[in-house]
Amino acid sequence: MNRVQNYLVHVTALACWLPVALSADFYVIPVAKKTDNLVSVAKSGGQFDDIQKAIDSINDASAEKPYTVYIGPGVYNVTAPITMKANVSLIGSGRDTTMLQGSFGDSEMGPSTALIVGEANASIEHLSIENNNSSTHAFGVYCRGVATHLNDLSIAVAQAAVNWGAYFRDASEVTINRSSIMVQVARTGNVGFYFYNATGSVSHTVISANGSVENKCISLASDSNVSVADSTLTAQGGSENYALYGATAYVTHSVLNGALFGGGARLGWSVFDGHHYVNAQCYECTNASGFPLDLNCSGDSI
Repeated sequence: MNRVQNYLVHVTALACWLPVALSADFYVIPVAKKTDNLVSVAKSGGQFDDIQKAIDSINDASAEKPYTVYIGPGVYNVTAPITMKANVSLIGSGRDTTMLQGSFGDSEMGPSTALIVGEANASIEHLSIENNNSSTHAFGVYCRGVATHLNDLSIAVAQAAVNWGAYFRDASEVTINRSSIMVQVARTGNVGFYFYNATGSVSHTVISANGSVENKCISLASDSNVSVADSTLTAQGGSENYALYGATAYVTHSVLNGALFGGGARLGWSVFDGHHYVNAQCYECTNASGFPLDLNCSGDSI
């Protein structure tokens, strides 16, 4: 190994924090910096039992001194949107074990509609986010002017007129990796990821937008562009279903179930099962039945 990582080991059998494993029942959490810069949240036995209070306790985070708020296993009922701080990351014990649930929505799009509000130089990792609200707009994650990094997340948003998995505006270098996004049961529309004047990358991620009049897995506006790799995008159940909508996208080694619409898409070594309403280009692609697609993403069964 050319690098040594610090690890925090949470031993659930003993309900305590130890630097080494003493039981087969434990969680190993990689920490980028020294554990001196780690704050723990747990249902019991942690420094805090409230996520926002743990974040607010940090007053000296910087690019040179980043912090991690580690959230232990359990279901956390979130009563106000979690507002992150710059250089402070949220890391759970796993998206099947650390679950954040809330109900946030509004008639206007903004931070008050999201379960988590992102910040600069911060990541959200290894946890699940569920936001169910019957208002006009509901978001899982909301980021404006910052590049929050999402890794190993499960995001589910439902019940609003428009459900948004994650919203990125005026941001660059957004990264989404190894995550699962589901937006469903909307009265008007579902959007998995929305990029506005933003750039980013999506990899090893499954996005499902279904059950509304208009369903979009990834929507891009105002000169946004995104790269997608090793991912599956499925939009279905409505009169308009788009795997990619708007602006520019570069897709490789992925499966797209739904239409392409907007300023152009480039697909390589992928499966595309839908219609395109743009000057899309396909390289070494097939449809779901295995028929090769030509350069214009057309095939016998499309």
